[in-house]
Amino acid sequence: MWVKHVLLELGITVIIALATIPNFTWARWIVIAYTVLMVLLKIVAVLGSRSLKSIQPTNPNVPPFFWHINYAVNIFLLAADAWWLMVAAWVLIWILSIVYDRRVGPPKRAQ
Repeated sequence: MWVKHVLLELGITVIIALATIPNFTWARWIVIAYTVLMVLLKIVAVLGSRSLKSIQPTNPNVPPFFWHINYAVNIFLLAADAWWLMVAAWVLIWILSIVYDRRVGPPKRAQ
């Protein structure tokens, strides 16, 4: 199960990298759509984190540092392209992820 999460995130990172190359406008649109969706989902998760604690999904066994490195790489790629609105959105996603993790507490381990 955790492999699916990692592959999705790495795939998005590749698409972000492609979006920084001229003539890859399709990748830019994917980045915009995915980023908006992620911001909305993270806001809903943080606002509902107290009520979601009882139904928290099991940990996909991905080390927490993976997410931090992945978000940092995404932000670096977007900043290198001077796409500041997306940089701000990904910084917000990162912060909301940290807030959510601290509110909900340690995830359950997969059995």
